[in-house]
Amino acid sequence: MTICIDMGATEIKVAPISRKENEILVGAVNKFPTNASLGKQGIVDALFQAISSLNTPDVDGVAIASAGDIDVNTSIITYATENLPGMIGFDFGKFCKDNFNLRAKAINDAHAALLGEMVFGVGKDYQDKRVVMLTLGSGVGGGYYANGEIVANEENDYGRFGHICLEENGIECTCGKRGCIEMYLSGRAIHRDAAKIGIDGPDIFEKYAVGE
Repeated sequence: MTICIDMGATEIKVAPISRKENEILVGAVNKFPTNASLGKQGIVDALFQAISSLNTPDVDGVAIASAGDIDVNTSIITYATENLPGMIGFDFGKFCKDNFNLRAKAINDAHAALLGEMVFGVGKDYQDKRVVMLTLGSGVGGGYYANGEIVANEENDYGRFGHICLEENGIECTCGKRGCIEMYLSGRAIHRDAAKIGIDGPDIFEKYAVGE
């Protein structure tokens, strides 16, 4: 069994996944607050708690999809905004080895989502095409697929779609630039703007769906 983790700026989702012949079995998803407001130690403690919640003798490894840029060869965060403060240089592989004696592999969360669609979802019929994914959550992420693989390099700014400038000299972004898409279209941005006119809340999208 593999412990699979989705680590975002707001919460960490964790679920057990195992294989049976050609079938993938997914267990119940647990959720833990990322505690990014507490800095790096808060995030690391939350990650430890998430893995501990599913760590049993039959676990053989940890698969992690995280916000930020990830070196897939080393499982190290090479770049992260202040949505994950202090996490640049964090080594998922070493963390899992030192704390749980488990091997670990990590990848950017939007890239993981795109790979999932290409293998199991709507992208299955387009594996010989160029495919783009946009992910909308606490932040805005993206992925680009071409020639049978994820393409993330300096030429396409590693698929950082959320940090394309939307408004020149606009709102200052957590990445240090101004006017990034993430400052206008992310979940945090929507809640920020909604709060200004007094309609914020955890059910804001449900309220919108029924016409409020």
